[in-house]
Amino acid sequence: MEAKSLKILVSVLAAALAIFVFFSLPEATVTVNAASGIEINETNFPDENFRSYVSKECDKDGNGFLSDSEISKVKSIYVVFCSITDMKGIEYFTSLEYLYCFNNKITSLDLSKNTELKELRCHSNKLTSLDVRMNTALTELVCSYNLITSLDVSRNIYLKELDCADLKVSSLDLRRNTVLTHIDCHYNQLTSLDVSKNTGLTYLNCNDNKLQELDLSRNTALTFLSCEKNQLKSLDLSRNTVLRELLCYNNQLSGLDLRKNSALKQLRCFNNSLKYLFIGDNQYLLEAFTTGVYPRKLTGLPDSAIHYGQDFSSSSDNGFIIDRSVTLITAYGWNKISNNWIYLKDDATIATGWFKVGSNWYYSDANGFVQTGWIKEGGAWFYLRSTGEMATGWQQISGGWYYFDVNGKMRTGWQKIGGVDYYFKSNGAMASEEYVNGYYLDKSGAWTYKYRASWKSDTKGTYFQDANGWYPKNRWLKIDNKWYFFKPDGYMAAEEYRNGYWLNTNGTWTYTARASWKKNSKGWYYQDTAGWYAKNGTWKIDGKNYNFDAKGYCTNP
Repeated sequence: MEAKSLKILVSVLAAALAIFVFFSLPEATVTVNAASGIEINETNFPDENFRSYVSKECDKDGNGFLSDSEISKVKSIYVVFCSITDMKGIEYFTSLEYLYCFNNKITSLDLSKNTELKELRCHSNKLTSLDVRMNTALTELVCSYNLITSLDVSRNIYLKELDCADLKVSSLDLRRNTVLTHIDCHYNQLTSLDVSKNTGLTYLNCNDNKLQELDLSRNTALTFLSCEKNQLKSLDLSRNTVLRELLCYNNQLSGLDLRKNSALKQLRCFNNSLKYLFIGDNQYLLEAFTTGVYPRKLTGLPDSAIHYGQDFSSSSDNGFIIDRSVTLITAYGWNKISNNWIYLKDDATIATGWFKVGSNWYYSDANGFVQTGWIKEGGAWFYLRSTGEMATGWQQISGGWYYFDVNGKMRTGWQKIGGVDYYFKSNGAMASEEYVNGYYLDKSGAWTYKYRASWKSDTKGTYFQDANGWYPKNRWLKIDNKWYFFKPDGYMAAEEYRNGYWLNTNGTWTYTARASWKKNSKGWYYQDTAGWYAKNGTWKIDGKNYNFDAKGYCTNP
């Protein structure tokens, strides 16, 4: 009972003390704040311009605070051309669906709390990075003209429009963005671009990158393509049948097939390596071509280009611009393009590699141009006549004889042809009037003399003799593709000049410059066609030793 009375007494004293303190405080320091929520101040919204917008557009009761109710009602924020540098405070708007903050000076943007965001337009700022991994509801993202070096949109699977032009990105993974219809990634540093999963794509602008190839075979809904100023060497548009606008100039295209693109109304393909433009029966392009040259000079159009079409008034006129040297192709079979022949096959594709027309085989390069002369394919050499047909059998080429089998392959080594043995060197040329492996091949190249020869030597020197006792004397002879000279006694000459040709220690003629005797007012000298001359020593010339002084003049002519 006493303990309970003590607790009551303490409570009464505490209440009395509180009343005393309250009435003892100065009147000016007493404030009653009934507001609650996020205060609109410099701490929560450091940027004055953004803070002003929030205060005006989001603080509906004007009390300087954002209540939960006010925050939940903010679905869109439009702060454009407001000179905003800091968007801190955006994280409070967790119900935000549309954010337009382009054309400001924003350097960073934290959207990790804005998980309901559907559209984001933050282009033309100073952003160095952008993280949208938490914004999985995004359907539209425009972040162009910033300083962003990488962009991850792999979690934004509902994205329909992506505009990331003029950034610093070198790669872009769009494999999970399967509902994309609009991509603008021009003026970046992309070396590859995979749009195979973006099958609903209707608009693609990827110009001013470093693309070397572009596969559009699965983008059958594409109506606009801008891929100019890349490094493309080929462009297959056979599946893009609804394409209306094509800008592919300033690439490395050697040919362009537009037969399947009957909806095409605008074409810019100048400044390539184009030799042909295959339009087939594309009636619009034929009509534009026959309409004549477009009379107005377009800005930036090089002198080598020409504009065909009607005389409209804007730079986006219908018609097409090509280089003047480009040939239009409409027919199947053989077509001549800038002195090159191509063959359009029955399946409406340009023949490349080996192809057969009638009984003859031809070979075209990757551009479809029929080749002539020597080609190496699959490790074997072939020869294509001036008309392009593959050669078989005996062929005389540049003065030499060659043999090609029924498959066109050049033969080398020993070959039996028509019952006669021949030898073809490593370059394919038939050997004649020379020895090969000790066997003599006559003027026709046939091996008919059956006695085999070999090198021999004695105390006097080296000579070449066959099994019948014959040996060469006082003559030049080609043996195993090397030239030798044999003196009147049959021994091989070495380290001397014969008929102006120098024979080395091995007796072979390898130095091609020929020497001869010359004379001036001071005397005789011996000089070759390369300018060298004998001097300060003794030289053997045609079997006789001659002495030359330091200035090169012979002292015993």
